[in-house]
Amino acid sequence: MKYKKNYKGSGILQFKKVHFLSFFVVVLVLAVILLPGIMAFKSRIENVRTSYRPVCDPIIFVPGSHATINRFNEFLSQLNKSSENTHSILRIEILTKHHFLFHGAIHKGDYQPFIVIGFKNNRDGFANMSRQAKLLSDALKMLEENYRFKHFSAVGHSNGGIIWTLMFEQNDLMKTHVRVTKLVTIGSPFNLEENNPKIKTKLYRDMYSNRYSLPETLCVYSIVGAETLNSDGVVPITSVTNGRYIFQKQVSGFTQILITGQNTEHSDLLKNVQVELLVHQFLLN
Repeated sequence: MKYKKNYKGSGILQFKKVHFLSFFVVVLVLAVILLPGIMAFKSRIENVRTSYRPVCDPIIFVPGSHATINRFNEFLSQLNKSSENTHSILRIEILTKHHFLFHGAIHKGDYQPFIVIGFKNNRDGFANMSRQAKLLSDALKMLEENYRFKHFSAVGHSNGGIIWTLMFEQNDLMKTHVRVTKLVTIGSPFNLEENNPKIKTKLYRDMYSNRYSLPETLCVYSIVGAETLNSDGVVPITSVTNGRYIFQKQVSGFTQILITGQNTEHSDLLKNVQVELLVHQFLLN
């Protein structure tokens, strides 16, 4: 008697289907379990990236003694006219420690806004400028907390450049997490009104002694006005040029340029086309 072997494939197909469905169910369950965790992890990563992403890289201006936060109005207007993008302007008057008066705002999406910081007590004198330097560091900490920037450039006209220098040398910038990359001083009298280069004022001697505390990565551009052969009408040229002994060999770069001709008087330097062009080329991205 002959027997016929009857092989049916349906059992094999059913077996494969059962295993495929089981695998699919396992994958689906795992996806349901793991997907929220994966999404939460990606969200945390994005939050970390966002928290460390600089919102802006501002240029911060400090006026000289007896000047207000409006000192740079015309100068900033000219900078905006020569720029491809309009830079928003925020003016801050420091009334007392931790008390600030705001004028204007930083517009959303403005990567390089202009910020002017001035002082209600804007008198000169070594002691007062030292206090202003500490107030300036308080204002920077407040700005860092509100705008989350990590680095900035600085401009100081007249004693404004001295206040910046004092702040850097006092290590007050270490109170914040921001770092300065560039500094422009315009007619800043590092030896005050002393015309004799052999005579050093207390201000100069202190800044010279503390020069080792200057940020090593800082790049400095010093602008000297020359209305006459000896001064810009207010500050002796030798007082401004003495700044090179404070910055040279302490910072990553130091450049000093002498400007003559029209609008080179001390107060008129901010109206000088060459000064505006130099600041534009050196600071604006």
